[in-house]
This record gives sequence, structure tokens and C-alpha cells, in this order.
Amino acid sequence: MKRRTGVAASAPAGWWGATQSDHKMKTRACLVIALVVVTASLGPGSAAAQAAPTPTCGQPDASSPPAKVSKGALTLDDTSKTTISYGRDTETETLNLLMGVTGCELADDAPDPSVDVRPKPGAGELPPGVITLRDTVPEDSTLEVTLDVNPEVFNPGSYEAFLVLRAPHLVTSRTPVAISRSEDNWLVPALIGAFAGLVGFLWFTLTKLVTREELTMSWWWLVPVGIAAAVFGALAVGAVWWDQDVWSLEANLPGAMAAGVGGATTGAMLTLLPALWKGKTAA
Repeated sequence: MKRRTGVAASAPAGWWGATQSDHKMKTRACLVIALVVVTASLGPGSAAAQAAPTPTCGQPDASSPPAKVSKGALTLDDTSKTTISYGRDTETETLNLLMGVTGCELADDAPDPSVDVRPKPGAGELPPGVITLRDTVPEDSTLEVTLDVNPEVFNPGSYEAFLVLRAPHLVTSRTPVAISRSEDNWLVPALIGAFAGLVGFLWFTLTKLVTREELTMSWWWLVPVGIAAAVFGALAVGAVWWDQDVWSLEANLPGAMAAGVGGATTGAMLTLLPALWKGKTAA
């Protein structure tokens, strides 16, 4: 038998019959296509489509048991106005609280929260009716609260308190506020100063009588001098009242009395009063 000679038969055509180089190229193409498909499925649009919608405050949360109602947590923004210093003014001013809301979104018709004023430990307590709610503006992730403060309802002085906001659709929040005002009636410090000036004048006169000194003029001259002492005392206390941002009778009475006595017995009065008396000469 004759042996067959010649070129060996080539591999069949097709995928499996391709050369090793062609096989690697087709594999790489499949991997690239698979990678593009996976990336597209995990893209931002797909993630947003799969994300759960933000619940509305006060409504059941779909991602939790039906009995759980969504409540928004409030965070005070730095632009809020939480301090009022009236000085001697008595016009109504406002506190403005801008609160960020997290955990849910506020509906446009969300009900107003209630406002309670709680005193801060160690601070003066504001009487009822000083701070009242004017209005609220709910807007998705923010809540703006405006409150009226009436300075004519509370006595002069400095006060600190917590504003407690409560609502079924909100987590209870506590915001510290500070309010102060000064005595607005100038007659109060003026009368205190005049009284203190008279006390200082009478004390000076008493010391002269005890030491048996004699007047250099008629006793009737003590009347206008006493009036002058009262005026200087009133001016001394009035100057302190005018210069202070917060002046109240309760807190400043001792200092006002001291200032009034000093005003009636120092300065120009220190020159006038001794001139009314002369020491007793020896026999």
C-alpha cells in the first residue's frame, strides 16, 4: 500500500476552529460588553430608581412597620435669631428660628407646632404671654418659626429660657433664647437718686450737729441746699441708668443708692456743704 503524502488537513472553520489569536480577541470583546452592561445597571439613574422615596413627616414610613409614623428631627441653623436686647425700647420684636428637618419631608400644609417656654436653671423666669407664635413656614427640609416677644409683659432684667417645639410629626426640640430689657421710665432712677441724695445730705448735717458745729447762715438755707443735694443725687443715678444696657430696680437698687449718696456729698456739693458750718471756737 502506498502511503498518503501532502499537507495535513486544516481545522474546521468557525468559533472553535479559529486560531488562538482570534479566540482571545473574541473573549475580550465579550468581557467588555458584560462590563458595560453591569456598569449601566449600577449607574446613578438605576440607583435613584431603586432608592426608597423620602417619607412625609406625620405619615407611616413604608420602609418600617405600618405603626411607625415618620417624625422629623429639627436642627437649629446658625442664621437664626435667638437673642433680643431691648435696652429702653418697648416695641415688640421677633425671634426667628430656621430649623433644618431630617428623617422626612414636611408637607406644605403641616400643622403648626406648639411652643412652650421653659426657664433655664439659675435664670429669671419669664411670665406667661411674653413669647407667642406668629407663624411657621414648612418647606420640605426646613421649618421657619417666627415668634413675637412683648417687652411690656415682663419686668426689666435679663432672662434665659428654652423654647420647646412639639408636634405629632416632629421630634421635640429645645432651643435656648436670651431676652433682656432696661427700665424705660426715667422717673424710677431719678426718684431713687433724689432720695439717696437727701439721705446723704441729712447724714452730713447730722454729723455736724453731733460735733456741735454752728451754721454760718440761717437754718432756712438748708432747704435749698437739700434740694440741690437731691438734684445731684438724681443726676448721678440717672447717668448710670442711661449708660447701662440693662438697668432694673431689683438688681441695681444698692448701687443706685450708693451713687445717689456720692453725688450729693462729692464734687460741687463737697465744696458747698462744709461752707454752711463752722467749727466751734475755744473759749
